[in-house]
Amino acid sequence: PAPAAPAMSSWIANVRARWWADTQRVLASMPEGFAVIGDADVEWAHVVALPSLTVGDLRPDGRALGIGGISLMAVHVYILAQMVLRPIVVFADDAAAADSGDTMAGIYLPSTVDPAACTRAPLQLAYTPGHFTLLVASAPTSVAGGPVCALCNGTGTPLPLRFEDPAIIRNELLSRYLDLVRLPNGGDAALIPPGILPDAAAVLDTFLAYARERYTAMRAL
Repeated sequence: PAPAAPAMSSWIANVRARWWADTQRVLASMPEGFAVIGDADVEWAHVVALPSLTVGDLRPDGRALGIGGISLMAVHVYILAQMVLRPIVVFADDAAAADSGDTMAGIYLPSTVDPAACTRAPLQLAYTPGHFTLLVASAPTSVAGGPVCALCNGTGTPLPLRFEDPAIIRNELLSRYLDLVRLPNGGDAALIPPGILPDAAAVLDTFLAYARERYTAMRAL
C-alpha cells in the first residue's frame, strides 16, 4: 500500500541515525589510528549493499571486496532483531574486533517495534570472526528456576546495548523487551519463557541422524 512508503523511509532514517551514532561510539573506544571510516553516505551505501555482495564485487566507493570484506556487520544484526521481532544477544571475544574494526558483542533489541508485538525470548548467538553460532540453553539454572540468557560477561560486566541512546535508563529499556533476573555475579540475565526452548537432546539426535544420513549418501557415490 502507498502509505507504507513514508513509514519505511522514516524507519530507514531511524536505523541509519542509530548506526552512525553507534559507529562513532565504537570507533571512539578503539586505539587511536586503529580504524577509519569514510563519508557517511558512502559507508551507509556499503551497509545496505553488503548482504548481497560476493568476493570480487566492488564497494560503492569502487574498492574491491576480499573475503574479509563480506562479513555482516553489527547493524545487520540490529536490523534482523527488528525483522524477527525478538531481542538478539551476541557473545564475542573483544579480540574479534581486531579483524573487522567492529565488535559484535552486545544486546540488540527490536526497539523500533512495539514491545507488545515482540517475543520476550532472546536469540543467543556466539560470534567469531566471520561466523555466527546459535546457542541454546540446555538446562535450567537455580537462579530463576528456569533457563536464562546472560546479559553480561562472566564477571558481571554488562554487555553493551547496541544502537540505543547511551542516555537512556538501561534496565528500564531492557525490561520493556525482556524479563530480567539477577545472576550470582551481580549481572543481569533474561528469563526465557517456558515452552520456547527445544529439547537439546532431541536437537542433537536430529543433527546426528542427518549427519549419518549424509555420510552414508556420500560413501555411496
